[in-house]
This record gives sequence, C-alpha cells and structure tokens, in this order.
Amino acid sequence: MANIRDLTDKISPGFTENVLNDILRKQSGFTNVAIKEIKFSFSSKKGDSYLSNITRFTIEGTGNSGSDKNVDFQAHIIVKSIPESQVRAKSFRSDDFFKSEIYFYNQIWPKLDAFQKSKQLPNICDSIPRCFATYSDGKRDFIALENLSFQEFKALDRSSSGLDLDTTLFILRNFARFHALSVAYREQYPNEFQKWDDNLQETYFAEKFRDWYSGTFEKCCNIVKDVAEKDLPPNYLRKLEEMTSQDLFGIIGKLLKKRTPLSAVTHGDCWPPNFLMQQKNGAKKLAFIDFQLCRVASLTTDILFLLYTCVDTAVLKKDWDLILKDYHENFVKALKDLGSKLDITFDMFTEEVQTYGVFAFTMCNEALVMSLMDDDDVTDLDSLKGEDTIPLHQIWKLEPIKDLEKRKRIADYLQHIIDHDLI
Repeated sequence: MANIRDLTDKISPGFTENVLNDILRKQSGFTNVAIKEIKFSFSSKKGDSYLSNITRFTIEGTGNSGSDKNVDFQAHIIVKSIPESQVRAKSFRSDDFFKSEIYFYNQIWPKLDAFQKSKQLPNICDSIPRCFATYSDGKRDFIALENLSFQEFKALDRSSSGLDLDTTLFILRNFARFHALSVAYREQYPNEFQKWDDNLQETYFAEKFRDWYSGTFEKCCNIVKDVAEKDLPPNYLRKLEEMTSQDLFGIIGKLLKKRTPLSAVTHGDCWPPNFLMQQKNGAKKLAFIDFQLCRVASLTTDILFLLYTCVDTAVLKKDWDLILKDYHENFVKALKDLGSKLDITFDMFTEEVQTYGVFAFTMCNEALVMSLMDDDDVTDLDSLKGEDTIPLHQIWKLEPIKDLEKRKRIADYLQHIIDHDLI
C-alpha cells in the first residue's frame, strides 16, 4: 500500500499532504476527510505523453461535513508532472508547456465555465475534466485532474486508420461549442480576453524556439517526401519541395499572431490521445485533455489539425464539405445561444480554413508521423541520461515508414491537402 510520501516522491515536492487533502475535499464534497488507503494504477502507453510523467492513483477515504457519521468514498486522480529527469525536462521544454496548461486551468477555463453558466442555459461545453490542483516552480510542476477512465472514458488510438464520419462530427460539434465559448467571451469581455492573449506564450512557433523545432520538422518532412516520391505522381513531390523551400516556421509564426473574428482559445494539440471518449447505453461523451499547446489563434487551426491527424482520409474525400458545414452550423448556433451578435458566415469560415492550411501541413507532418510510429520505435524517454539538452531530432527514431498501410495513410493525407489547395 502506498502512502503520501510515495506520492510526493513520485510527483513533486509540491504535492504535499495538505494539497492531497484539499483535492479530496473538492472531489468528495466533504468538509472533513481522512485517507484510508492509496493505490497506484496503470501507466500510459509509451509515446502518448512526451512532456510529462503521468501518475494515476485511487484514494479510499472517509469523510463528513460536520455530522458524526463518516461516509466512505473513492477518489480517482491523475497527475501530470514535469519529469524529474533533467535531460528529458530540458529537451522537451516541459516547463514552458506546463505554464500554458496551468494558465488554462487556473485562469481561462474557470472564467469560461462561469460565463456559460451565467447564461442559464444547459452547459454549452462540458468537455473539460475537473482540475483539482496545480503547482508551478518551473522544475517540478504538476496538474491534478479527475481520472476519467473510471467513468469508462478511453483515449482514441493514435495508430488506428482514422475516425468514421459519425465520430468526426461528434468531436467537431464539441469543438464548435468550445470555440464558440471563447469567441463569445472575447466579444463580451474583450479586456479579459486580451489578458489571456497577452499571457499565453506561443510554445512552438516563436522565433526563439526555431532551433529547438527545425530539426524535427525537417526529419518529418523527409519521411513525408519519401512517401510522395515513391507512392504518388510527380506533381505531389514537386508541391512538397516548393512548400518546404519556404520559411514555413516564420510563415506560421506570423499566421498565429493574426487576430480575426475567428480568433479563439484553441486546444492546439489535436492528435488522437488527447481525446477521451465515453460510450454508454448508446450515448457518447467527449473530454479534451492536454492543453499544453493552448494558444489564442484561429479556431481553424484546431479543426485542420484534428481532421488530418485523426480522421480516415476516405471520410475526408467523401464528406469534406459536409464536415465543414456541420461544424459551422453548430458553431454559429452556440454563438447565438451565448448572446453573441457576431455574424460569422460560412464563406468567412472556409476562407480562413484555406488560409491556415499551411499550419495544418506543418503540424500534421509531425503528428501523423508520430501517431504512426510502432510502439517498439517510440523512444523510452526514461532511458535518457545526463542533464544537458538533447536536440529533439536526435531523440526521435524518425525513419522512412515501411508499412504499406501506414504509407497509404500519409499518401492519402498529402493528396487531400494538396488537391484541396490548402498548401
């Protein structure tokens, strides 16, 4: 049986008994709580969490709210923490990403949630897990959340062939409500929204991170080019060569700084493991996790990232227009429900989709290649030794993909994004 010291040693010096008791009070609703037993749960799939360590545990507790009678309860908690390994934390810049996610949970989401509740409507967005505690010192940060796996939520498989149409529409309708919430808030509370914009640091495409990211991007582009060269007609490789000869890092950095009527608080990291799905009695529920790439940007960045890394390309080929129209209809409806007077036409929306296609190309090259890696090829990050930063492209085993089905997935993605003039 584990004890509180075990949790502190495993997570962070900031994860104290007082913090744990506060978590239990929030989770159970009791004023007075006592711990009976602590049990650790399973680990993540290798490759699903690069920036953090994940600790899952269950508390068997008892509590009351001033009465003499104690009531037993269970608390299922998941904690993300900066790795103790200095080389891993430095190489992945974990502290930068934790700052963004902690800011989202502490400053942004509580205000957005209060905003939607103030409208006295059924919750517009209920896709964000409860956050019980955060801690930030730049070295051993942590974020403690409810563990939704005990409510039968499961992460999407990063190595699958892609989502079907119904699941795609379901996820995008959740995104439409999430995006509408911050767009309406921006309209009605512009000064507060501007504070968020000022405080959320760009974690990828800021000029100071160019050297950190460029080697990985080049390797991923070479893998994608290998598919284009060997599996597609010559015009696709020519287009890729044309695209990658440009300063894509700089282009995207400027795009992400643009502010338009579609600027929103975005998730930023829309690959499969960051979506948890619950299916019970014929009903579906969705949860978004991992807001470490959260930024203010065009909401189309989330949509394109999701479509090209998570969705079966056959669905995109057949139902692209339907998917975009369905998202737009749900987004506009949610805006109206929230009291927005903004008029976001479908033409405005699709024009912005075209503008941000280059962002999709850059991020999806990495995310799609990573998602298709075999478990055996994923680097064991705990095996990294030393304290000095290691360039990312030296950590990842990024080699040309041999599996024919996986090559086809990349080929189909390239055909679609190029044929639709998104790059």
